[in-house]
Amino acid sequence: MSAIAAIFDRSGQAIAQDRLQRVNNALKIYGPKISHIKVTEPFGLSASLETGFFAQDRFERQPLILARWSLVFSGYIQYRAELASNLGIASERLAKMPDSALFHAAWQKWGERAGEHVEGGYAAIIGDSEQNSLTAIRSAHNAPPLYYHQTPERVVVASVPKGLFAYGDVDRKLDEGKIADTLVLNFEINPGSYFVGVNVIRAGTYTRFTQGAEHTQRFFDLRTSPDIRFANEQEYVEAARSLLFDAVEQCWNGNDVPAAHLSAGMDSSAVVATMLDVLASYNVPNQKVDTYTHVPEPGWDGRAYGHLRIGDESPAVKAFAAKYPQINPHFVDCADEPLGADMDKIFLLAEQPSRGINNIHWGLEIDRHIRASGKRLALSGQSGNATLSFNAKGLYGQWFRQGRWIKLWRELAADKTPGLKLGGLYARAIAPNIPNAISRHIAKWRGHASQLGWQGYSAISPEYAEDMQVDQRAEEAGWDTGYSGFSDPHEMMYTMLERGGREEKPALQLAITTMTGVRSMDPMGDPRIMRFCAGIPPEQFLQGGNQRYLITRMMKGRLPDDYFTPMRGRQSADWHFKMTRDLQSFRDKVERIKANPEMARRFDVKRLEKVLDSWPEKTPLSYKDHPDYTIAMLGMGRATNMADYINWVEGKNI
Repeated sequence: MSAIAAIFDRSGQAIAQDRLQRVNNALKIYGPKISHIKVTEPFGLSASLETGFFAQDRFERQPLILARWSLVFSGYIQYRAELASNLGIASERLAKMPDSALFHAAWQKWGERAGEHVEGGYAAIIGDSEQNSLTAIRSAHNAPPLYYHQTPERVVVASVPKGLFAYGDVDRKLDEGKIADTLVLNFEINPGSYFVGVNVIRAGTYTRFTQGAEHTQRFFDLRTSPDIRFANEQEYVEAARSLLFDAVEQCWNGNDVPAAHLSAGMDSSAVVATMLDVLASYNVPNQKVDTYTHVPEPGWDGRAYGHLRIGDESPAVKAFAAKYPQINPHFVDCADEPLGADMDKIFLLAEQPSRGINNIHWGLEIDRHIRASGKRLALSGQSGNATLSFNAKGLYGQWFRQGRWIKLWRELAADKTPGLKLGGLYARAIAPNIPNAISRHIAKWRGHASQLGWQGYSAISPEYAEDMQVDQRAEEAGWDTGYSGFSDPHEMMYTMLERGGREEKPALQLAITTMTGVRSMDPMGDPRIMRFCAGIPPEQFLQGGNQRYLITRMMKGRLPDDYFTPMRGRQSADWHFKMTRDLQSFRDKVERIKANPEMARRFDVKRLEKVLDSWPEKTPLSYKDHPDYTIAMLGMGRATNMADYINWVEGKNI
């Protein structure tokens, strides 16, 4: 990947070059190919860049100082030809123009409104010598991270916290409130930062620092998306297909065809099928798309958590590959690889814990396979659940609240999902409309641990949770730790795409890219697709009992029948097999927590010990298999991972 940084002396004095060099040295691990610094009063700039992802990368020369603006840039720009046309840049010049120079040209024309015009996954820091200001900006989607610390004398901005610590204005002190919030999955308060005095530039915003002030402005907000209405339903389908084609095309560098993560779901399969369309439109002969699918390792008991979930997605993928001989499928089982493998490297590079440990290992292993094949880009359908395959289940609650009983009942009755009682009336329509406290009491009575609030899935100590006021903090942030559901489909989409949880991903993605040399591309999250999905009627996503109404119509005739059933894949279905094999390791981790009073106060050690002492013989699917199955499946890994992270920050062996 890459890492950038900038220092702004608010008094207008020159930046000490030796301190800037310390920042640069700390960031070289992320971009060893190009690593330079420049000082221009009152700014110091650092760029450590990894290249080779796109053709234009070979022209990168940073930091840039042109006219009144100095700039460092990380990431990539999409729809380059369209942007260049708007800037009056000829195609011949564009062909040799790196993304940093193209962004600089956009900034010269539009200034702080550049984010409204420049699309892609990028972060930039711009110094303005005339205005004596520093601006940090991140794109709306797939943006690399940016952190900052400020004092009355100066501002330091960097891709990772270690760049701030290297300068020396802020101590490396963990934010205890953030630790507590993370343990209950509340990422709404200072999302993305785990250190006191370290803040995050949020995606889709810019922050301008001046001599005595700080101003943040959002330039991308789904709530401002214009309504989109077509004359008939087929026009929605055609528009969606066209947008996805464009988005996938923009993920191709024109030379090397990207690899792809492929599952039994419609999102990644729609991306791969569309990639084949893109290649066909360019008349690329005999070109195969390498796809990679995680499968459980041998020894898995065949059980997968969740209604109508399948743990082995290979049969559907094989059927897909049989339909399209241009696909070259690969299956990765991560045999003998433990859960949480390489977390020490994740801590070093991301400087934060992972939300869970069940999926990191196979994601890393797939990207390593992709890099070994010579590829640098990997397509995924990561954002599909919030865009083109959005289920709009908030409509059920909305119809219930509005008293549209006939409409509600017709839609529930039309859903023929096996095992669904009364069309899921309570969970879909009633629960989202009742107070959270009542919903949690009902969840307890029904045995649904995941809806009990944090008490059901978190191994946080109840006393620590009370001391840290996690319930009050979640309520003030507007976060429901019991996941009762939504009674507004638009609010559901906004939460999935724009709430704090997404700010936990960029640093982890930076770490994974640095470790593997592969950049993840997510065309389903293209801002043009996001705005389209936010603007069309939610009934385009849910109709006739089909909760994936839009993407089902988009992919009709394109995918095997396996993809149109209610069955869905369950990632890392072999978690129980892996944890059972390494159970002593988890016992040792809990014992270490218990031995440290400061650490032990954060976690419910007795609960963790009880789960380990009553470890289920088979993969637990509900409380009938184990009374604390969610702690076994999720809470154990999250607790021990957080403890390991704290020990890492404090300089203790993990």
